[in-house]
Amino acid sequence: MENKKTSSNGVDIFYYKQPNTHSICISLYVKAGVLYEEDNFGITHFLEHIHFRRLGNRTQKELYYQIESIGGYFGACTAKEFIQFYFTASPKYFSELATIASDLLGEVEANSKEFNAEKRIILSEIREDNQGNDVDFLANKFIWKDTNLQNPVLGSIASVKGITLEDIRNEKEKIFTRNNIFYYVTGNFCDEDILTLSKEVERYSLDSRTDRENGNIAKIPENFMNRDAFVKLSQRKYFMHDVKISFDVDFTKVSRLEMIYLDSILTDGLCSLIRAELIEKKGLTYSFSSTIEEYSNIGIYSFNFEVYKSKLYEAVESFVSVFKGVKKEISEKDMQATRVFKTDNQMGMLDDPEGLNWTFAYQNHIINNKYSDISSLAEEYRQIAKERLVEISNQIFTRNNVVLVSIGNKKGLSEEKLHGILAEL
Repeated sequence: MENKKTSSNGVDIFYYKQPNTHSICISLYVKAGVLYEEDNFGITHFLEHIHFRRLGNRTQKELYYQIESIGGYFGACTAKEFIQFYFTASPKYFSELATIASDLLGEVEANSKEFNAEKRIILSEIREDNQGNDVDFLANKFIWKDTNLQNPVLGSIASVKGITLEDIRNEKEKIFTRNNIFYYVTGNFCDEDILTLSKEVERYSLDSRTDRENGNIAKIPENFMNRDAFVKLSQRKYFMHDVKISFDVDFTKVSRLEMIYLDSILTDGLCSLIRAELIEKKGLTYSFSSTIEEYSNIGIYSFNFEVYKSKLYEAVESFVSVFKGVKKEISEKDMQATRVFKTDNQMGMLDDPEGLNWTFAYQNHIINNKYSDISSLAEEYRQIAKERLVEISNQIFTRNNVVLVSIGNKKGLSEEKLHGILAEL
């Protein structure tokens, strides 16, 4: 069951005990990202990186050796709306991880030389990301037009080059505030361990940082839910097409768990409907992926795949056929093939401190659902009915919600024809 302790400096520590596991995971979450960036796009990702150059008076090398000498590991990731820093190790080393994790609350310690070295790494990361030929990068320009969410998490070459060490320090003061951060602890630990973490966190006063709490509200983009089956083909000298099909979602009318359940029926596992149609039946593609991008008010549900140019029309027709099918009916057989994974198998998360950490931190404190434990999460999945998923399919899979962007050799292809296929929705 999830519990909470608030340290004397106002930082919340949420924790969920897993007494039968053999590890611990301590994470710090910060509500930040391109969703909230006012300028200096990519600065949140840069701030994530810079912490590991020098942390708590440890050099980067000293930090690495300290963590690996206790058999631990750490990492961090920046999404569009949050940063996660995470540390894992055997339970016997809880106090060592607590000290390191709490040092994230201090000021940015990197010097100019270390800052410039990290900037070079990030610029290399952006170059390797090859944004100009990335279908997600291009699609976001249309899906999230004139909003912050059209910008990549990494920023651009130009925006990152313009970021200074002073900008990084100011950004940390702005977003690492008591209402905008929280710790989440999972694994095999005791109440004394939580007190230890709280005392470590209390070494840092946050009084000088003006309170703020980012609210996870996305700006509604132009033509949201009024797309009229928008299609964009972008030229690339390559015989395959990278394709993204996205649908607008009103998350005030649909829950995340309902979307996950529907997505599982469509894309997850050997029985999934899209796999059956595109791979097993027609052999149009080897693999595909789906993404639920959710904010408190709106979001998108998207599908990415690669297909031969000559098979692009057929692939899109196949997707449309599946979407039209779930708008009419979802079988009890497909419901059951997903239900058991979301209910009975959900309890397997109790064996996975990292997975539980991320799931409950995100569900309860980023998008603000309130699940007390794994059983309550599983029970909500159990209550989802096939009729409700058909209703949601009719809300989402429409011509007014759909955007298709494809990058490849577009000679001989017609945006108008693709528009016509999608307009059947």
